[in-house]
Amino acid sequence: MRHTLPIALVLCSALSLVACGDSEGGSGATPLATSAMDADMQARRTRALAARDALMKQLGGTLKSTLGTKGPVAAIAVCKDAAPSIAADVSSKHGLKIGRTAFRLRNASNGAPVWAQPAVDQRVQEPTWFTLENGDLGGLLPIMMKPMCTMCHGEREAQDEALRSALSEHYPEDEAVGFSVGDLRGWFWVEVPPQH
Repeated sequence: MRHTLPIALVLCSALSLVACGDSEGGSGATPLATSAMDADMQARRTRALAARDALMKQLGGTLKSTLGTKGPVAAIAVCKDAAPSIAADVSSKHGLKIGRTAFRLRNASNGAPVWAQPAVDQRVQEPTWFTLENGDLGGLLPIMMKPMCTMCHGEREAQDEALRSALSEHYPEDEAVGFSVGDLRGWFWVEVPPQH
């Protein structure tokens, strides 16, 4: 009877190790080095990067056009309304899921997927890859601040009054300011299933 407690502790410890596996912080993601990727994972990585490039091109083009023709206040709608539909379109065309996240959010609906949160908390500045619990390849791809981004994401005091007012109206909990060109602004996250 007196051996029951130590045996129970050993069993509980073993079960908790099995349940956690190698996932990072219980997030269901195991870090995966590019050099350790097999041919399938390399192909999925290529799909992830192509989707990221497509999203950047479409979103950046729409933002530039809107800034040039309608100004920065109108560009808020691009990030708020057009960006999710552009991401959905890219996801569909590339057969994966893609979105944006940051460590200081403007839009609360852009929170990181659970598997990506530990890397977001560490503010990784290099593309980072994971094997997800469901077998997908997860990617967290940094977004660095560009000059055109400072208008909305730079110092709040430097923002035009109309822009500051519009941002306050749309995003009262806005934390996505105070960045400079070259800073880490956030990430594209990608989940790539196996090719069927």
